[in-house]
Amino acid sequence: MDIPVGAGRQGMIWSQITSENSFVACKFKKTHEKENLEIRKLNKNDRLTSLRRTVQHANDAVKLPDNPHILNFKGMIFSEELNQYGMIYEKIDGCSLEEFLKSNNNYKCEKKIAKVFKEITLGLQVLSEAGMPHTDLLQPGYNIMVRYSDDTAVVVDIDGAFVEDEYRESADAESKKQLAIITCSFLAKQRFNGSHNEDANKFLLCSDYSEDFKLVMTKCLSSENLSWTEVMNAIEVMPC
Repeated sequence: MDIPVGAGRQGMIWSQITSENSFVACKFKKTHEKENLEIRKLNKNDRLTSLRRTVQHANDAVKLPDNPHILNFKGMIFSEELNQYGMIYEKIDGCSLEEFLKSNNNYKCEKKIAKVFKEITLGLQVLSEAGMPHTDLLQPGYNIMVRYSDDTAVVVDIDGAFVEDEYRESADAESKKQLAIITCSFLAKQRFNGSHNEDANKFLLCSDYSEDFKLVMTKCLSSENLSWTEVMNAIEVMPC
């Protein structure tokens, strides 16, 4: 195991090179339990230990379709060195969305910014349609990375479990709300040279952007039920 490359509330992230000379990131949960667990859908009465959560997250992640805008899940591993189970993902050679947007060159390139936000929306839509809406975007860096090689946006930290039907609509609305917060926050900072932190709703009301764009963003911020097509149509005309 190589040196750790990051850490979060859910555990340590390590970098590792495989026998095929490709880099992966291993995210280990904070657990020392050892059980024989079958990968299956959890019942409501199951005790959700951290190990069981890891196994269930792996079971859900392996069902995700291949998509360039969501992190590619590789499988599970047990580290004898750490005495922990972990999930293996591709390692993104890139920077956080926050770092990408702070770059002076990217800040002023409308085509590049528009492309990145469309790709973020596509990634979130894929996760939502797979039953795993991403509702943890508003972390430092936004849990979104941008590849150095081609400026492709990738939604990361997708190890949240499958959302049951009864909670799907609210989780989906939360994913769109967080996307709108990120979008409006960027536009506000861009217009005010990176020094503006006005509330997203207030910023939209006082902006001179198109009414269609403002309407969709306002509905997302209010957690109204919108289709991903409506959201994408708004993102495609976002005023970069």
